[in-house]
Amino acid sequence: MIGTDICEIKRFEELSKNDSFLNKVFTSEEINYFENRNFNPETIAGAFASKEAFFKAIGTGISRFPLKSIEILKTETGKPYIRLNDEIKDFCDSMGVSCSDLSVSHDGGFAIAVVYLKVDNDKLLFEKCIEKVRCNQSGILTYDSIKGILTKRDSDSHKGDYGKSLIIGGSKGLTGAPIMSAQAMLKSGSGLITLMCAESLNTVFETVLKEVMTLPLSDNDGIISRDNKEKILERISVSDSCLIGPGMGRGRDVNSIVRYVVKNSTVPMVIDADGINALSSNLDALKRHNSEIIITPHMMEFSRLTGVDIDILKSQPHKYALEFASEYNVVVILKSHRTLIAFPDGEIYENILGNPGMATGGTGDVLSGIVNSFMGQFKDTKKASMLGVFVHSLSADIAKEKTGEYSLTPTDIIENISSVLKYL
Repeated sequence: MIGTDICEIKRFEELSKNDSFLNKVFTSEEINYFENRNFNPETIAGAFASKEAFFKAIGTGISRFPLKSIEILKTETGKPYIRLNDEIKDFCDSMGVSCSDLSVSHDGGFAIAVVYLKVDNDKLLFEKCIEKVRCNQSGILTYDSIKGILTKRDSDSHKGDYGKSLIIGGSKGLTGAPIMSAQAMLKSGSGLITLMCAESLNTVFETVLKEVMTLPLSDNDGIISRDNKEKILERISVSDSCLIGPGMGRGRDVNSIVRYVVKNSTVPMVIDADGINALSSNLDALKRHNSEIIITPHMMEFSRLTGVDIDILKSQPHKYALEFASEYNVVVILKSHRTLIAFPDGEIYENILGNPGMATGGTGDVLSGIVNSFMGQFKDTKKASMLGVFVHSLSADIAKEKTGEYSLTPTDIIENISSVLKYL
């Protein structure tokens, strides 16, 4: 973005002696500089043209902000630059623009100023997509409700400070699910990630996930064997969080592992997909759990879990999500076009971000990965669930702006997580 302005220097011969004009347009620091230059009309004309050029570049003209809201100053070497006050800096930040250069010339009795603004397109998309949640509406997952959860990292921190997180998942034909969960966790800032997987599929995971450790387990035709229950629980015990279920498959082995782990683990856990299916026919383990748990069912999975007809669930999702959260002392992230986050204490939030392009296989695996990452980092189910849903949907909305809804993939969501976390 570029703004230009030209001023006749002669106009400023009288204005340079007019205190009312100077105090209206320039700050005390600028006026002090003019004084050191003997109120040279050429200098004042250049500063005035620079201010006009800046406001043309940002598209407001001089009507929205006072001219004194920006200062035209010089470096020690004499190069001019622009300094913004807090109000206009916030405005520019919201537009994704910053002042990259200012050039001032004098020729033929005129002062010519050119301002160059750098545009951050990712910031522009972030601000556009977040606009509808810049509100204080009760019960809605808003920007204010998650702002401040993510903080600047300490300069002397190490990977162990950002969560030792575990994924248990994958089976023959369903290797993509834990891969996407792991990739989402990497983009969400996890310090250390380990995938516990079927030994026969380990090569697949090691080939794709170069930044994730694997822990191969004996399996039965690509499904982790129940003989590994104790080994799994032992590894969970030295982790900060655990995601169980993505692409894990179905059957007695899976049911046995999930129920045993849920009943005996004391580490915060996210249960998704086949992990939820394993509990549907026997909720006893969920009743007797000793850890903090977040479950992430879509409507059909929640129908199987509760035994309530899906049409009834859709008509009263808040009611059933809250009842389940309270009865089983878990956080329920009920996925739909208006995802709900229900807490055992009766608190509930509705997510209004997201778009129809997310209606494709794998987006839920991305969500569970993000939530697990934040669980490992913050050790807090409320922060993990709220920030996880928010980041997931906002990443999808930013991705939609780039690809459109029809071409949106889970990988697109993963690739845009950084465009969200960068500005939160």
